[in-house]
Amino acid sequence: MSDYKTIIYEQGLITKIIHNEPETGNTFNETFQEEYVDALKRFEWDKESSVALITARGKDFCTGIDLSRYIGNHKEAEKFSYYTEVDWRYEYEKLTSIFLSIWDCRKTLVCAAQGACLDIGEDFLLAHDVIIMAEDAYIGAPMMRLSKAGFGLLGNFVGYRIAMEHYLTGWNMSSSELHRHHAINRVVPTEKLETAGEKYAKIISFMPREGLKITKNSIKFSINRRGARESIIYNMGMNIDGQMASKYQGPQIEFYKALAEKGVEAALQLRDSPYELYGYDRQRVTEI
Repeated sequence: MSDYKTIIYEQGLITKIIHNEPETGNTFNETFQEEYVDALKRFEWDKESSVALITARGKDFCTGIDLSRYIGNHKEAEKFSYYTEVDWRYEYEKLTSIFLSIWDCRKTLVCAAQGACLDIGEDFLLAHDVIIMAEDAYIGAPMMRLSKAGFGLLGNFVGYRIAMEHYLTGWNMSSSELHRHHAINRVVPTEKLETAGEKYAKIISFMPREGLKITKNSIKFSINRRGARESIIYNMGMNIDGQMASKYQGPQIEFYKALAEKGVEAALQLRDSPYELYGYDRQRVTEI
């Protein structure tokens, strides 16, 4: 696959992979998933490439699943609301394969993120190796309010209580808080994000290429022994249970009905309004 629709691929010693759908919030849609996996394979098997820099155009890095597909589409919304266990097992196998292709990439992946990194978008961010975030960047898991819809990668990088709070409330976490808990490498002014990402990638590119692979593999071995890789597989399995349970409890069906009939904003308001009474704001970081 050489002509991508959702990304810009710039091959070189430092290969740049740029998500280029700013008008959608760079959603984690199916086309992007397929193209990103293909781009990673190209990068990993390119003898001239040493390190990849992952960025996104526009305000946000990745706002999660593509909700626009359900607007005005009752058939699609009802189909999602009434997914069977077989449907979810297909999603589980597909998404697990995608995330393992990122996690298991032998070459170094430097990620520079701005704005929102929501739900599966936060897991996409955290699956990379070196992470620089802008001062305005944040992660959030608001779709947890509808169902168990995420890998839970954050729990590999922060303390038990912090992970519990994040996933049990769906509240946003700032880049500065992530840095304080050692979940990311650096926070920089928003206007300096791309320069900072390029600086990290340039420094890494000076290192011996095979040595980089060996070093990354040894570090990954250590964290995988603590359960990081298995958490990707296990938590996606738990996602099936959560989605099935949400058919009988929770507002998931009402959410997708509102999405089809009234649009994204109305559906998000239905999802988030109980939490807004306690200070939640989906577009910024607030304290509980």
